[in-house]
Amino acid sequence: MNSNLKRLINPKFMKSFAIMYLVGVTMMILFSPVILTMAHFYEQIGYGILLVLLPLGWFHIFFNKDYATTRLLKLTDTLHFVVLAYGILYIAFVLSINFLF
Repeated sequence: MNSNLKRLINPKFMKSFAIMYLVGVTMMILFSPVILTMAHFYEQIGYGILLVLLPLGWFHIFFNKDYATTRLLKLTDTLHFVVLAYGILYIAFVLSINFLF
């Protein structure tokens, strides 16, 4: 493993990343009802795409379970799947509201 990757995946960085990720995900999920009520269709879809892309952008770090050594990192690893499912359900909900009603 090269030194840049070792530096990136050191426990101190991963712990701070996990905390930032948890805060960011919480904010995005809490803002989703606001986006549903105040935004137009394309903005709603764009927000849903961001919700889907957020966990996908960091999956490469958490696919290797050796990196998720602490409880906080394991929680973040599980949260990736929850946010991905939430983003997909959000897009499905927006599409159903706009095309079925």
